[in-house]
Amino acid sequence: MMNIIKACSCLFIALFTFSACTKTVDVDPLPTDRILEYKVSNLPPGESLYGAVDHNEKTITVYVPFYYALQLIDPEIKLSPGAKLADEIIPVSTSAQGHTYTVIGANGSRNSYTLRIEPQNTPPLEAVWGNSGYPRTQPLTYPLYLLPNINGNFYSNNPALVKVTLQSRNTKKEVVLNTLHTNTRLTPISDKINLYKLTNVPIPADIDTGYHDVKVDFLTYRVTLADPVKVQYRQPMINFSESKVVKQGDEITYPPVNTQLILDPIAVEVTANGKTYDFKILRHSQQSITLRVPDDFPVGAWRYPTVARYKGWRPQAATINLTISPK
Repeated sequence: MMNIIKACSCLFIALFTFSACTKTVDVDPLPTDRILEYKVSNLPPGESLYGAVDHNEKTITVYVPFYYALQLIDPEIKLSPGAKLADEIIPVSTSAQGHTYTVIGANGSRNSYTLRIEPQNTPPLEAVWGNSGYPRTQPLTYPLYLLPNINGNFYSNNPALVKVTLQSRNTKKEVVLNTLHTNTRLTPISDKINLYKLTNVPIPADIDTGYHDVKVDFLTYRVTLADPVKVQYRQPMINFSESKVVKQGDEITYPPVNTQLILDPIAVEVTANGKTYDFKILRHSQQSITLRVPDDFPVGAWRYPTVARYKGWRPQAATINLTISPK
C-alpha cells in the first residue's frame, strides 16, 4: 500500500514539475508580401500551367511546352492576404528575360520576384519537299500560285509557328511567305510520328522569277531545303468573263484569270459583224488591263469573239459580253 502511495506521489510531483516548466512561445507571423500562385491563363480550355514560386531564391520559373505555341504569357497571380503588386499585371513575351514583380504586403513590407521563362523546345528541325521521293522532281511554282508541300517534324498543327523565306539566287532578294493565310495548313502525316505537311502557302505576284533557296524556320530552328524552288511565269490570261455596259469611246478594265498574270500585252482585238476592231490598251499591270472601246464599235449587246496578244506568249482566244450605246 505504501508503494502505491509513493508511486502516486512521484507522478504528481513529475506532472507538477513539467507544468511549472512549460511556457508559451510566440510563432513568427506569416509573411504578408508573397506570391502564393502564378498561373498562365492564356491556354486552350481545360489546360493549366503554373509557375514554380521559390520564396528563398525570389524566383518564379515557368516551363513552357512547345505544343502550346505561346508567344506571350498572360498571368494570373495570387498574393498573400491584403497584399498588392506595385505594378499592373501585363502579358510577358516568352523571350523576355529578367521581368520582375514587386509585392507590397499589408504591413508595408516589399518583396520582389524575378520571372524565369524556360521554353521546352522540340528536337532540331528536319524538313524536305513533299515530293522528295524517287524519282525526284524539280520543285516548281508560279506567282499567285502555291508553294509545293513541305514535310517536316513540326510537332504542331499551327502554321503560324512556321516561317518560310524564299531568297532569289539571281537578285538575293528575300520574300517571307504568308503562313497566316486562311488556307494554309499543317496536317499530320498519318504513318509518321510528329511529322506534318505544310500546304497552301501562297506565292506573291511580284516575286522574282528564277531559282530560290527555301529557308524554313520553326521555333528556334532554321533549315534550308536541299533543292531550290523554281519560280516561273505561266501563260498570261485576261479574265473577260464580266459583262460590261459602256458607251462608244469609254474605258473598260479587266483583271487576270485567277492565279495568272497579265504579261506584256500588245493588242486586244474584238470581232463584230465580221470586222475586227482594235481595243487600244491605255494602261496595264500584272493585275489589270484598261482598254478603250473604239468610237465606231457597233451599238448593241452581244457576245463578241476576242483575241488578246502578248509579247513572247501564244494568243489568248476568248469571248466578251458587251452592251454598247452611242457616245
